[in-house]
Amino acid sequence: MRTCVKLGVLLSVLCAGSVVPAAAVPITGSVTLSQSALVCPGADCVIPVNGAGVQVGLDVATALDFTSAGVPTPNVVGPMSIDGGTGTFAGILGQGTIKDFCFVAGSCGVYPTAPLAAWQTSAGGATFDLLSVLKPFQSANGLVLTGTGLFHVAGFDPTPGTYSLAVTNAGTAFSFSATDTATAIPEPPELWLLGSASAIALWRKHRRP
Repeated sequence: MRTCVKLGVLLSVLCAGSVVPAAAVPITGSVTLSQSALVCPGADCVIPVNGAGVQVGLDVATALDFTSAGVPTPNVVGPMSIDGGTGTFAGILGQGTIKDFCFVAGSCGVYPTAPLAAWQTSAGGATFDLLSVLKPFQSANGLVLTGTGLFHVAGFDPTPGTYSLAVTNAGTAFSFSATDTATAIPEPPELWLLGSASAIALWRKHRRP
């Protein structure tokens, strides 16, 4: 009887350690954002800059300065427009903020680089941390940045995600748009099966006379 009690406890511990808690609620869906005349009337919302905060051509920029003034304002959050979302983000519209950041390591100067907490923040309180940055394309007329981040929404678990941000240049006017997508990765069922199999094997071992 004593052995059965011990094995029962062991089985419970193994199973408990291999199952996702019932309270785990990952964030799902995507959100789109952009520059908008509503949040940047008569001005660029993003300025390509070097590490010293001086405006440069988009093809040689190493950082982005988000601003409503039409000129660089280093490390002052800039505005963005939240255009729509799916899943958890369905119905999220309105204004938000986005932080300046550097996307070329070693050339950052006064601008921060990844990781950057609360890189994007919505008026409703949802935030997206910047974790990594890749630069698949850069020219005088366009810049594309991609990478990973971490979503935070009240009532949900912090959830990893990806983003794609594009900056375009039409003459002397710059604009940007982005899509952020939650990529929740649930714990594989194989882990639960492994824990259960281990518990059964131990039970059979101790059951033998």
